[in-house]
Amino acid sequence: MEQIHLIENTESTLLYFIDKCETTQLKLVELIEGMSNFQNEVIGLYTFNQTNGIGQSDSIWKQEPFKNCALSVAIPIADIQDLIQLNKHLTLTILGIIQRYSNEPLTIKWPNDIVQDGQKVSGLLMQIFSIKKQKYLFLGIGVNTNQDLFPDDLKHATSLKLINNKAVELEKLTHDLFFHVSQNAKPLYSLKLDTYFDNALWRFQEETELEIFKSKESVTMKAKIIGVDDSGRLRVEIQGIIMKFHHGEVKIKYKSP
Repeated sequence: MEQIHLIENTESTLLYFIDKCETTQLKLVELIEGMSNFQNEVIGLYTFNQTNGIGQSDSIWKQEPFKNCALSVAIPIADIQDLIQLNKHLTLTILGIIQRYSNEPLTIKWPNDIVQDGQKVSGLLMQIFSIKKQKYLFLGIGVNTNQDLFPDDLKHATSLKLINNKAVELEKLTHDLFFHVSQNAKPLYSLKLDTYFDNALWRFQEETELEIFKSKESVTMKAKIIGVDDSGRLRVEIQGIIMKFHHGEVKIKYKSP
């Protein structure tokens, strides 16, 4: 049976480490469900041996054991209307922390990846869970940290080690991520936030290829990415027309290898 260790206990945060688990996201749900006394703390759980991580649209997050960071953070929330701003704020926070560990510039590939020149370094997963009448935003963070080789079906993946040509200290990266996420666990109301987020987008104001899904078919079109709106929709310009797409309606295509 996996051993869960309490690493940090402050007035506002709890951080746990588990030696091995299928997914930190669901294991953290189980952990909170079993708690008898908690006071709206930000609660985190991490491992370096995640065997069946959850990605967007029920995809599997593949990681080599003991070479990558998998962290889930449960943030108590009260107002669901704040989620888009909180999403942007947290994504920029995580981008900023991982950037400190990268010698090359990183950007946000809408909706949930952090990339270096189109190669995926990190993936984020945000889900809402209600546990014991408390609503939580669960933020899952996976970082390709010290992995050297990736399977053929992950041809657009890279790691901090490959970028920097040297290994990164997993514990330090994980603690930095948890500390800054817990410190930024409330929406930031700023007119500059949307501008900062848009400017951090991969291929912002550049022409790129989009795969647009219609019914059971898809069509590929050239478009210019111009931002993300207050509803989290990707804003693009196609042949002079501004269009907006929710996640699942469109996919930004990677450059050909």
